[in-house]
Amino acid sequence: MKHQFLLLSLLCSTLSMSPAFAETENYNNNVNVQHNAQQNANVEKNREILGWLVVLNQNEIAAAKEVATKKVNPMVQNYAHWLYKQHTQGLHDTIKTSRQLKEQPFKSEAAVSLQQEGEKVLANLKSLDNTKQFQNSYIEDMIKGHQEALNHINNVLLKNTNNPKLERLIKVTRHHVSEHLQRGIAIQKKLNSMS
Repeated sequence: MKHQFLLLSLLCSTLSMSPAFAETENYNNNVNVQHNAQQNANVEKNREILGWLVVLNQNEIAAAKEVATKKVNPMVQNYAHWLYKQHTQGLHDTIKTSRQLKEQPFKSEAAVSLQQEGEKVLANLKSLDNTKQFQNSYIEDMIKGHQEALNHINNVLLKNTNNPKLERLIKVTRHHVSEHLQRGIAIQKKLNSMS
């Protein structure tokens, strides 16, 4: 029995010193390093996506709140109220997903750019006193902004996630953004026909 144990120990120590074993160990270490780097890259992408979604929702909420301070066509008022509710829910869902993933939203360059665009739109809306100009500008901004958001979702966000929860959130957001865009276009047509 003692002889078998010594033989087994000798065999194990010989294998661990063999070049093939060392190469396998190095290969496994390299694979682990690459896997960790990929995981870190995925986490960063997820955080950037979450950050962009937070800003998207915050921008739309702020614009809808501005509409609530004006006396505008009921179609525009109802549209803004609908956007407010949906983007508030979108913000809630984004924060919930962030907590589930244990990944904090991060403002990437794309998110900062989106935030700055939202601030410009809001400043422009606040500067308009004329009801007709205000509501036309609001609807134009919503159409433009939702089209740009839809493009970004399709061309960037969906292509840069491999997390099922985050992908589901992006797809729900895409569905809402598409609905918002279509309704905005329909309202614009009605407003133009009333002119």
